[in-house]
Amino acid sequence: MKLPEEDATLFYRLYHSLLYYVNTKYDVADVASPEEIKEALRIELKILIDELYEHPKVINEFVQENPCNFSSDELQIVKGWNNFVKREFAILHQLEKYTIFLDVEKPPKAYGVFGLYSTFEKLVGPLPTMMYAVLLSFKGKIIYDGFFSATACH
Repeated sequence: MKLPEEDATLFYRLYHSLLYYVNTKYDVADVASPEEIKEALRIELKILIDELYEHPKVINEFVQENPCNFSSDELQIVKGWNNFVKREFAILHQLEKYTIFLDVEKPPKAYGVFGLYSTFEKLVGPLPTMMYAVLLSFKGKIIYDGFFSATACH
């Protein structure tokens, strides 16, 4: 249902570094380091995330430049984010191993998504619900990028 804590921590370390790199390219938020991304206001975080997905080529640039001296395994994780899926999902049911997300686009597609530090039921309340999110690959699993908006559909 959620990643092991060390994997969630690794995800955020990689993702915050990528978002900081986005900011060095486009200068859209007031953050001075990847560590400051953790403390950034929600609106600044949303601006950085939107900028990332509006300019997905920055993912490959980050991997090629490797400004944080990540290992090749860590860079492979980041490179996998080129295959992100950004849209609205119906979160249908929380299973023992993952939560079922249904892509509402045609044709519909189901994803088994892992939470980061919390389960989705703890984050959004009773299921089913609608959620606008970005799905990413991470170590053979599907996760979301930590930022979402949800509306109940009971």
